[in-house]
Amino acid sequence: MESIWKSLESCLRHPAENQVLRSGLVEGAEISLDDLADALEQLCSDQTYYEQVLKLTYTRATEPHFSWEAISKQWNELIEIH
Repeated sequence: MESIWKSLESCLRHPAENQVLRSGLVEGAEISLDDLADALEQLCSDQTYYEQVLKLTYTRATEPHFSWEAISKQWNELIEIH
């Protein structure tokens, strides 16, 4: 399934995948404040788009690998490695 960030990428002028930052255990990306404002404006002004994003985010957040059990297992494995 396509991630929520991939689906939101179309509303950003500078896709996050081009600006990925890696530091330690996390990955992130920088976007411009104008891009963020435009994306939030679209969420607030377009009900259909909002509902699509809402459905995608709920689906993504409730995937099994985001369960507390799965997360604790990943942390335990990481701690055992180090």
